[in-house]
Amino acid sequence: MDLLLVVAAVTLGAFFKGLNGFGYALISTSLLATFLPPEQAVSLMIISLIAANIELASELSFRELKDCLRNFSGLFISLVAGVTAAMLLLDKIPENLLRKLVGVLALLYVAFNISFLEEFFAKVKNFCFKSWEPAIGLFSGIVYGSSNVALPTVTYLKSRDIGERRFVSMLGLTVLVLSVYRLLIAAAIGIYRTSFSIQVSIVAAITGLVAVFAGRKTSERLSDRFTSPTALILIAVIGLRLLLH
Repeated sequence: MDLLLVVAAVTLGAFFKGLNGFGYALISTSLLATFLPPEQAVSLMIISLIAANIELASELSFRELKDCLRNFSGLFISLVAGVTAAMLLLDKIPENLLRKLVGVLALLYVAFNISFLEEFFAKVKNFCFKSWEPAIGLFSGIVYGSSNVALPTVTYLKSRDIGERRFVSMLGLTVLVLSVYRLLIAAAIGIYRTSFSIQVSIVAAITGLVAVFAGRKTSERLSDRFTSPTALILIAVIGLRLLLH
């Protein structure tokens, strides 16, 4: 494992996260999967995602936290079930299949953020009724646990119209809790086979936090008209490369 390549991949994703508020897990995991086994790419990002989402999750007040846990209890339980299944099967999924899954999700993410497709996806998300929450959570947990991509969870939470601030904090809380849980599973089943893997993950997480801060500072000088399309083009290129690999 090349430490410099890992750090560079995580740093780039983190920088775009600070620049636009999105793309950390997707960009970094997709880049890592181009030169590492996909299951290793997924596991290396867990600690980085924990570090990146602590601040967002902390913005929820205690009352809001209780409301979220009560209103989304079905989602949380099914997400945990899906993540558990994905983590236990992570090293058993064929590498090529997992790599292509990350590629497809990267392209779907780009599609969800293209303006002329927003109306179509707005109609699609209307099917996300609350009664479907357990099934949506299970599917979302499997996708997230096997790829670090929270796109189905993002789509569902947006469909519930909980407000932008609560949406961002709720998403941060969800990713934080699931990432801590995934870290415990990864340690228990031996995904982190060597102390070097853990050390690399910690170093990448620290540089990632620095890069997020640098991205935020840079965003103050640049227009969203430039930064957001740049991030989406990068994600699309990486996704295509993974599909054609």
